[in-house]
Amino acid sequence: MFHGDLISCYLQEISHFPLLTPEREIELAKTIKKGQKELVALMWDERTSGSHFDDLRQQLLKWQKESINYPGLREKMAENALAALKEAA
Repeated sequence: MFHGDLISCYLQEISHFPLLTPEREIELAKTIKKGQKELVALMWDERTSGSHFDDLRQQLLKWQKESINYPGLREKMAENALAALKEAA
């Protein structure tokens, strides 16, 4: 009974938020992708230094190597990062 109450509460709560239109979803996806590309370009810029950026660079390389073992989101993240790196090069 408690479980059902939680689901009802959740469904009632999310009903107050409008769904994304297909156009808005595409717009948000483009904004996210642009931000990812800018971040990757910044991280690979030789003028950017510091241990924090070095850690991020290492994490990108790790995701690239592990993308074979983790299908789905990590693979997509690695593909996007690699595409952005190729464009930045």
